[in-house]
Amino acid sequence: MKKVQIALFSLLALATAITVGCGDGSSLPIFKQMAFLSNRDSSIETNLFVMGVDGSNATALPSNNGEGAYSPSISADGKTVVFSSQGNVWVSNADGSVQTQLTSTGNSWNAKLSPDGKKILYLDWDSTNEVYNLWVMKADGTGAVNFTTALNSVSDNSGCYSGSFSADSKKLVFSCWTPTLTTVYTADADGSNQATVYSQAAYCDTPAFSPDQKKIYFISWGVPSSSGKKGFLPAKRLHKASGIHSNGESSTTYGLVSINADGSGLTTLSVSAYEAEVLNASLYYTKYNSDTETTQIFTSGLDGSNEVALTDGSSYDYIGTETD
Repeated sequence: MKKVQIALFSLLALATAITVGCGDGSSLPIFKQMAFLSNRDSSIETNLFVMGVDGSNATALPSNNGEGAYSPSISADGKTVVFSSQGNVWVSNADGSVQTQLTSTGNSWNAKLSPDGKKILYLDWDSTNEVYNLWVMKADGTGAVNFTTALNSVSDNSGCYSGSFSADSKKLVFSCWTPTLTTVYTADADGSNQATVYSQAAYCDTPAFSPDQKKIYFISWGVPSSSGKKGFLPAKRLHKASGIHSNGESSTTYGLVSINADGSGLTTLSVSAYEAEVLNASLYYTKYNSDTETTQIFTSGLDGSNEVALTDGSSYDYIGTETD
């Protein structure tokens, strides 16, 4: 009997070890909600909302005393929301209470909260050297570190501007720009151990890891599209972001693409998506609807299949991660 018990215990221990270490994402945090921006009607003056990752139960949140929010993100446990407003980074309880301003330069944008809710990635405009840098800090605003100084060359007006955390909150993926080249990099969550992944002449934005970190997704201006279909950015914008890149009203080929973690295998997933993020095992992105003249949030599988609209086009609904 003891031999049977020992054998069963050994099998259970082995099964547990395999489950935790198999890399299938089973131990990663699961998002039940997502943050987004909208001009839909609400009982309070705000453009900040949260909803279920299936598009249900949209709820308005206050944003900096009614001032507009941008680049909202929520922790996987649904307790904390981070956003930028009037050039500074703010943190809030997920019900909109106890909102705290974390930066004070007036030049901080594109805040991104790590899934575990412990760190915030954001860009800040260095007005002295006229360059954008990426910073990472603790969720309480302390310990801010500029980790892209070495990547920025003031002489060619380059800048690092957009990024996000991996699902396990241990890695960063981000992009930097020069007049001739955009490069996607990875790093540890504190900005160390930087590695070059991919470069192209066309602009790249909103890079994000797949849950297993085997792929990287981003918006590419100049996507390879066999159909030749072109996307169209709306002339009417409801936010004031960093102003790094803008296509105005001109028509251009752009969309959501993926690459392997080694930079190979560039694949177009959704033409006309102009901003994106990864939550759980799904892609979330915004497209402009020329019929309704609004923007809509869509979701799909990680390979771009089974695209579904989460919002109905009756209002401007968008993720708000684009570096405008």
